[in-house]
Amino acid sequence: MTFITFSLLIGGLVSALIPLAFHFFMRGKPKKFDFPAIRFVRQKFETNQRHLNFKHFLLMTFRILIVVLLGLALSRPSLKQTDNRPIQSVLGQTIQSLGSQNAPIAAVIVFDNSVRMDYRINNKTRLEEAKEYSLRILSQLPRDSQIAILNSTSELDSFQIDFLAAKEKINQMTPVAQGRSILESVLEAVQLLQTSTLTRREMFILTDRSDVSWTNSIKKRFQQELEKTTLSEQSPIEFYLVDFGKENTQNTTILDLGLFAETISAGQTLRMDVGFFHEGSAINTIAELYLKNPHFVDLAQSDSGQSQNSDDSNRSVSSNANRSSDLASSDQAISDEPNFASFDSSDQKSLSIAIQNGTFQKIAAKPLSFPEGKSKQKSIFFLSGLKSGIYQGFVRLVNGDALELDNIRWFTISVHNGWKILTVSPFPVEKSSIFVKEALAPAELTKTGQSPFNVESISFEEFEQLSLSQLKNYQAIFLLDPNPFSEQTVHKLSDFAFSGGGIGFFMGRNAQPISAFQTPEMISLLGGKLTTQVRLANEKLYIHPEHYNNPILLSFRLFSDENRIPWDSIPIYKYWFIKDLSETSTIIADYNDGRPALISHPFGRGSVIVLTTPVSDSTDNSPWNLLPIGDSSWVFLVLIDGIARNLISGGGTIFNYFPNEIAILRQNINNFPSTCQLILPDQTNVQLPTDIENRQVSFSGTKQIGLYQLESTDSNADDAKGLNEVFQSGFSVNYRSSEFNLDQKSREEVDEFWTENKPIWLDQAEKIDIERSNAQKGRDLFPFLIILLVCIFVCETFLANRFYRA
Repeated sequence: MTFITFSLLIGGLVSALIPLAFHFFMRGKPKKFDFPAIRFVRQKFETNQRHLNFKHFLLMTFRILIVVLLGLALSRPSLKQTDNRPIQSVLGQTIQSLGSQNAPIAAVIVFDNSVRMDYRINNKTRLEEAKEYSLRILSQLPRDSQIAILNSTSELDSFQIDFLAAKEKINQMTPVAQGRSILESVLEAVQLLQTSTLTRREMFILTDRSDVSWTNSIKKRFQQELEKTTLSEQSPIEFYLVDFGKENTQNTTILDLGLFAETISAGQTLRMDVGFFHEGSAINTIAELYLKNPHFVDLAQSDSGQSQNSDDSNRSVSSNANRSSDLASSDQAISDEPNFASFDSSDQKSLSIAIQNGTFQKIAAKPLSFPEGKSKQKSIFFLSGLKSGIYQGFVRLVNGDALELDNIRWFTISVHNGWKILTVSPFPVEKSSIFVKEALAPAELTKTGQSPFNVESISFEEFEQLSLSQLKNYQAIFLLDPNPFSEQTVHKLSDFAFSGGGIGFFMGRNAQPISAFQTPEMISLLGGKLTTQVRLANEKLYIHPEHYNNPILLSFRLFSDENRIPWDSIPIYKYWFIKDLSETSTIIADYNDGRPALISHPFGRGSVIVLTTPVSDSTDNSPWNLLPIGDSSWVFLVLIDGIARNLISGGGTIFNYFPNEIAILRQNINNFPSTCQLILPDQTNVQLPTDIENRQVSFSGTKQIGLYQLESTDSNADDAKGLNEVFQSGFSVNYRSSEFNLDQKSREEVDEFWTENKPIWLDQAEKIDIERSNAQKGRDLFPFLIILLVCIFVCETFLANRFYRA
């Protein structure tokens, strides 16, 4: 039981002494008379006196009750519900609740300030509505209450010093990317409330009921933590769920921007597969492609955008249009061939817009049409004739919608002059290196200057004669089925990799004797110990990657369904087992028997990749595998391309990141600067020290979404101007498309996260004060006390009239 005005209750109890005092001080005093028959009179007197005392006591009791009930009613008592709590604790809870409603409380307001809360309705975002609601909560809290504001950030919080500090934190809150789930914030709020010494503890959870926030993966732990609080001796926490979720959402999202490669060669055509998702009523919109300060020759846009359902989103893995049919099987290729054309400014009006202190030019536009309901669609853009340099841009949807943060995707690509790769293979060289050479530099692209790689092939005997300075003319070396090397050649390979070059080992039948590959130098170079050959006679063997997150396999993620990549249709007959991997080695892919198939590890400023089965066997010589041939040979082409690009970039330079990832940019140049200037998306500058030894720059503060520009600030360089032209880089940061999933759980599903002490739902702003007041006070006893007061007053009047009349 609690009271809104506790002071009036105390006053009523004190006032109850007034009629008692009147009865004692105004009671008549008996007079003494002497009668002869005093004995009989005294007996009658004693009998009458008992009756009179009883009547006086009864009348006095009613009059006291009238005053007490009047004060009690004016104090507005209430009795809170005790459902879902042990019966034996009801009395204790009632006693604890006998306090003023104006007493301070411990209150925590938990915000879900994810990017989804930027969804706008009636010219207000969900987060803005949540801020207004939380400020109303603050205005209702009693003085000297303890207040804490928690959100999706992982920073620890404590109770605010005053209301102004809490209000300032609420006003400064903005949507954040990749924050913790709201359940984790609630658990932190529970722990914070348990540190409070106040009796009343309340938590307000401001949420949109999204599936991403109320994930079932943490549900069990969440329930266990809440059960611990119910077992404590403290009063239970009152949970209020404030619902900002809206049904029938209308939104169009850029799901992803698929780049087959973030680094291409000059003259190569860049293909961009842009996926879209729409839910709601039918709409028509336009997707536009912009580049910052472009210096291009040709560009084209495919008309092969096609509507798809939620489960069908096929992508081509081609790095240029001419090879798309070669790299994808018939069931995965795009049905329409890209239509190449030069950009005509008369057809597409150029539009320059100032964003982030840079000029962006509209390159192409693609109309989109979405039917009612949920659907996916894909548009394909092509850029060709790009010169060497760093290119940054974005794709956006022209027509805005309720959630604008998912209407733009930033990207960064690097264009280099053709990379030089040296393939070293057994005799006959042309025959044993044909698969790799045609995969990296096909003849038709080499003739037109569009090949991303410049591949040269030599034998192992010729390779032994090359000096280290000659090897440094190449960015990567492919050792196809290597035989044992001389000690001098092993040192040469180590120096080449340590200085920034990439080495690919493709182990095959010529790795004999095996002891030549088990020396400390070779174990260090390979990243592990080569042991025995493995052959499975009665079982089907194939490469089986667990995931495609490594940069080597990144191109396979362009497929909508990674499980459809036909690894199991490419048999592996024999491979080398490599064990005792070094701490720096990473298993990129296993065989389906669990042993390593593809391994990489850094070596100095360069990197080494080992494939434990060869890619140079012909079909007429008992091949160890069918990787380069067969109906699924496009998988081999994508794999070799990923290996080559990873080796050339010294372990894989990534130019497109998600928030809170560490951005690492590498450039293997001689005059590497000691400091760099990084321009953030909000145009603030950050001075970064560089890792000169490894020729790289790292930045961990990737919280802002947009484009980052990096340039040298080293004034002590021999050729500052030339250095700045060489060392200019950048990267992009985008939201994860999963953060814009607006699917919601029902209130019943959210209630299941609480096993007991179910939360109270609040949703209508005009009902907030009433519902929360009822939830705080419980059952108001004022009407019952007034009725009881009237009944007692009637009884007192009746008895008084009868008594005095007698």
